Parts: sequence; structure tokens; C-alpha cells
Amino acid sequence: MTQILTTPPAPETLPETARPHLPAPSGAARAVASGKKVLAMLRRHWLILLTTAGLGALGGVIYNYFNEIPTQYSAAAVFNLDSGGMGGNNISDLASALGMGGLSGPTDGNMFAGNNFFLLFSSKKLSNQVLLSRVSWDSTHNDLLVNYYIQRSGMIREAEKEDPEGAEKLARLRFSKSNPASFTLKEMTSLVPIRERMQANMAINLLDKKASFIELKTSTDSDTLSKLIVDTWLARMATFYRDSKSQKTRELLAFNERRQDSLYARMAGADRRVAASMNYNQYNIYDQSGKIAEQRQAQKGTMIQGLYMQSVQAVDALRNSLIRDTPLFTIIDEPVYPLDTIKYDAHQPIKGGIVIGLLVGVLIIVLINVLRGSSQVA
Repeated sequence: MTQILTTPPAPETLPETARPHLPAPSGAARAVASGKKVLAMLRRHWLILLTTAGLGALGGVIYNYFNEIPTQYSAAAVFNLDSGGMGGNNISDLASALGMGGLSGPTDGNMFAGNNFFLLFSSKKLSNQVLLSRVSWDSTHNDLLVNYYIQRSGMIREAEKEDPEGAEKLARLRFSKSNPASFTLKEMTSLVPIRERMQANMAINLLDKKASFIELKTSTDSDTLSKLIVDTWLARMATFYRDSKSQKTRELLAFNERRQDSLYARMAGADRRVAASMNYNQYNIYDQSGKIAEQRQAQKGTMIQGLYMQSVQAVDALRNSLIRDTPLFTIIDEPVYPLDTIKYDAHQPIKGGIVIGLLVGVLIIVLINVLRGSSQVA
């Protein structure tokens, strides 16, 4: 008996109802398959990825060339403003003692309150005073701070990249006058970019919203310069703060000192006239008009002497009040060596450039495959 072998038909040739139903792939399997396709696509175009990553790294190197800065030295100080000063009651009592009963009310304004203080701290007037202050460093060097700032702040280094000719002029620039009122237009114009750069690198803020401690911070290429800026700025601000808070007391003191000098001169003149009258009457005993003139001069001298003694007492009271009521500008923490450093991370731009280059490369590969698929369909 002969057995006949038959080959089963292919599934494609079977009727739709006779075809075997295979289970659909799961989501994880589809994800794995898609990932393999993407990896295979990236392997085929590895040269594109390598090229774009290399261009990204080159971009990071170029960025470092134009933006890399030396290590920055940060100086910080913490201080507190005393809200004292001569209040309304004190000035009223003092005015009464000086015979100025009509003067009353508080002597302090709100110039140092809230945001006004922060705006005042970075004002042109105060910044010019700081830059034109004479400072010493290394126990042997003494110069205006602005000249040292030009040489050590990094201004010349930055100018060399943009304007080499301007950098040479900046390196030769020197200031010799400490009073900006005597500056020429050219000198004041040269001072403006220096002041603006120093202000831009300064930061002042409250350490805590609930506290009254204020922090002043700056950073430059030089640790000595950073410390000098903070110390000088604090010294200038402290002087301005105390002078502003005690301005009325100092004006009253100056007025009474002038009054005291005037009364002293008149008292001395009255004494000379009394002495002259006494000398005249000694040799003219029968002239009664001389005795009357002597008595008048003596009375006038006594009155002037009394006014002079009152003026002396008023000046002493004002001097004591100036010492007692001048507010405190307390430095809590000052910059000390070694200062904190801020180093430039040259690797970060290169890493960022490589990542961006890889992303651009992947995008290019995807576009190439999309366009190729579209052309095959067509």
C-alpha cells in the first residue's frame, strides 16, 4: 500500500476563516522592538552623531575662550544700622534749653528706611566717594582705589577681547584728584564705566527678612581689591549715615560755636572799654560823665558775659548730645583672608555642547529616515 504525502498549504493561501490566529505582541515587546529599531538606526548613522557631538564640543571650547574668567575672590561683610539718633522729645528739650522753644518734631527722615537705604547704598555720590578714596595695601602702596581697581579688577582683560586699542588706553588711565567736583568732562566720562562696573558686581541684601543684619558682598579678580572695596564702602557709608542722622545737632552746634566766638569778641571789647574808662576817670576825678560812661560799659560787659556763659553751656550740651545721640553703624562680620573663591568650570560648557550636539544629531537622523520612508512610499 503506497502512502501519499501532501504538503500543507501556506497560511497566506488559506481562506481568511481557515488562517491560524497568532497572539498580538504585548506593549513591552513592542517597546523593545521599537528600541532595537532606533538603536539600529543610530548605529547606521554613527558618523552623524560623532560629527554633531564634536561640533558641540567645539562650540563649548569657543564659549570658554570668550567667557572664561580667572578665579573670583568674594569678600562679604555683615553690618547693622542702629535706629537711634535724636528723637523729637530730645530735640525739643534741647531747643528749650537753648531758648528755641518753637523747634519741635522729629529730626530723622526715612532716607535709611526700607528700599531707600539699598538705593542710597548704590548711589552715584557714594560710589564716587568710594572709588576716589585713598587706600593702602601691602604696607607700602598708597593710591586712589579707582587706579587700583582699573589694574586688578579684570577690566583690562575684558577690554582686550573686544577693543585692544581701548584696553591700552584703559591701562594708561590714572586719576589724581579725589574730589569729583573738580573733574573735567573727560575725567568724569572715564569714571562712569568704572563706577557702573563696580556697582554691577556689588550685592547688598538682608540676611533674613525678620532680622536687621545687612550683608554687603562683591567679587573681583583680586582678593586684596575685593577686601578694599568692601572695607572702603562700609567706612564711607558709616560716615554718611552718622552725619545724616546727626545733621541737625551738628548745625545747631556750629551755630552756637559761631555765636560763642562773637560774644567772646564783644566781651573782650567791652572789657577794654571799661578799662579805658577807669583809666580816664583816675586822672579826671571831676568829670562826672566819665563815671557814667564807666558804669554803662560795666553793665554792658556784665550782660555780654552772662550771654557768653550761656553760650558756653549750650555748646557743651550740644557736644554731649552729639556724642550720645549719634547712631551706631556696627560691623558684625568683616572680610578676612583667605577669602572665598569662585572658580570657573570650563568643563560645563563643553559637556553642554556635546549634549546639544547629540540631540541635534538624533533629530537629523530622524528627519533623514522620515524623508527616506516618504520617498519609498511615493
